[in-house]
Amino acid sequence: MNINFLSKSFWSGETEHKNLTSRGIMEVISSGGALRGPEGIMMKQLETRTAWAYYMSNQTLRHAIEQIWAVQFSSVNYQIYDTVENEWIKQGKANPLNDLQKLINVKPNNEQTGESFKKACNISFNVTGDTYIHVTAIGKDAEALQINYIAPQLVTALQGGSSDDVVSLQILTGKYDGVYTRTRVNDGTDAYIDDNGHELIHIKNFQPDPNSPYGLSMISSAVKEIEQNHAAMVQNTSFINKGARPAGVITMPDGVMPQVEDKQSIIDRFKSFYAGGENAGNVIFLEGGKDFKELSVNNKDMDYIQMLDVNSRKIYLATNIPMPLVDTKTMTHSNYTEAKYTFYDMTIIPACAYFISELDRRLSRRYPKNKGRYRLKVNRREVPAIKDRLDLLSMESGVLSTNERRCILGHQPVGEDGDIIYIDSTKMPLGSDPMQIGMGNGGTSGDGGISDGSGKVGSTGKDKDKDK
Repeated sequence: MNINFLSKSFWSGETEHKNLTSRGIMEVISSGGALRGPEGIMMKQLETRTAWAYYMSNQTLRHAIEQIWAVQFSSVNYQIYDTVENEWIKQGKANPLNDLQKLINVKPNNEQTGESFKKACNISFNVTGDTYIHVTAIGKDAEALQINYIAPQLVTALQGGSSDDVVSLQILTGKYDGVYTRTRVNDGTDAYIDDNGHELIHIKNFQPDPNSPYGLSMISSAVKEIEQNHAAMVQNTSFINKGARPAGVITMPDGVMPQVEDKQSIIDRFKSFYAGGENAGNVIFLEGGKDFKELSVNNKDMDYIQMLDVNSRKIYLATNIPMPLVDTKTMTHSNYTEAKYTFYDMTIIPACAYFISELDRRLSRRYPKNKGRYRLKVNRREVPAIKDRLDLLSMESGVLSTNERRCILGHQPVGEDGDIIYIDSTKMPLGSDPMQIGMGNGGTSGDGGISDGSGKVGSTGKDKDKDK
């Protein structure tokens, strides 16, 4: 796959690296943009724009990252955790981080909701390996007023001298353009601050190259599959546009050798009459002994659907999506439920935990009353897929009353009788001797003994008369 296709669609006239092939792209992606100076900046921009081009041109990849990954990621809201009392703070209770919690979950800025902000951050992180967030504040240690997502292709890292440390981040263009210099802040750490006290947060994916200032794209491991998908679609589209007719050969009689211009004229006239779906069924009259023979097409040439299916599966697996969530061939009610729980448990929740830990680390320092006691975290029990699973296990375990079960299902309680917890009558205390406890069979020796719940067998009517 040549970068020319991507250049025309997404580069807006930037042609310096149009001649790069997929091998060159792989070298750029694997290097993480570690080249320094102007070359490093251009290489990183190439990598970022190429990653976006792959994302925009491949339906499977876009479905995996946007419709599955980002939608589930953005549905998770973050809660405040008290690290001293080891408990979650209830919604609405006064807390130093209430404003920050609302900023992330509900209204990060005047143009986005919490869901759209988190979705943009997650798509950017998965596609390019980097997420940049601009913090609007009246000072480097003041409370955040707004947080905005910044596209990675607009940001470059500037490394200083012979050191690989990033000394500043620069937004090249747009509303928040400028240089954000590495500065010591109130909690003793470094942050990237501009002259107005605004901050630029960089959340970076794992990068094998320790000297690279950029994260590794998730799609770097699926580049070949994406290219194969694109090649298959181009071939199939070309074949359909030619009326599903294979290539052919025009032959001339012996001794007849037309000029180059005549050859091209014959080919062009033949294409205009014979190729294309609208020309299906046309009959052509060949003069001067000309002949046309179609080249045969075998089943392997036409079997691009299987290749698309295999490549799609590889792309979903590369993005950590269980196949029962997307493949109707393997999807059943049971394994879909298990796959969704696994996807949240092993993929979404860890990704959310990493995202909010980075934001909390950078933003909670701006709220001095917090003093490190409270943190924004993921409450697993409140994540929809996990909560549904735990509720189901609780309802099946028999530890809930009727009213508690009705509350989970969204129904009103039914009165005091609904607070009774019913258990199986065959259950007994662990370690008890079943021969000493009546279990509805009239006692242990056929005397009609009845258990009174204390572990002793109740007496029969005759025994009661004797007692009298």
